[in-house]
Amino acid sequence: MGLGINKDLEPLVRDVRRAGGTVEITKSTHVRWTLPDGTVLRSGLTMQGGNAQKIRRDIERALGIERHHKPKRKARPAHQAAKPKASAPQPRPGGRVEPAGAKFRVIGPDGEPLRNASGFPRTFSDASQAQAVADAL
Repeated sequence: MGLGINKDLEPLVRDVRRAGGTVEITKSTHVRWTLPDGTVLRSGLTMQGGNAQKIRRDIERALGIERHHKPKRKARPAHQAAKPKASAPQPRPGGRVEPAGAKFRVIGPDGEPLRNASGFPRTFSDASQAQAVADAL
């Protein structure tokens, strides 16, 4: 027998009644929950919001129900697993070009990126330009 309240609350209403408690809708469109131990709680019809969720948890705890808890984080599938980080590049003679996002940067023979006058890694939008600079090192 439904109370005409939020359908998400119907299972909780059934559990309270099964345990020997009562659930009534008041004239002011609230719900009065009387638990088997005599505790009386009041909530809104929709049970939305922080205080209403606290009341729901209190009712479930009093009845010994563990229904509403945060889902555990699922493990990533093997194809999405974190990839091992690449080891530091080994220095080799001459420069080389490596992608840096949508741009390309030149890595010098010492393994460090080529820097501009301001000290930032120098980047090129075209791989051929970056390769020309790398070849000139």
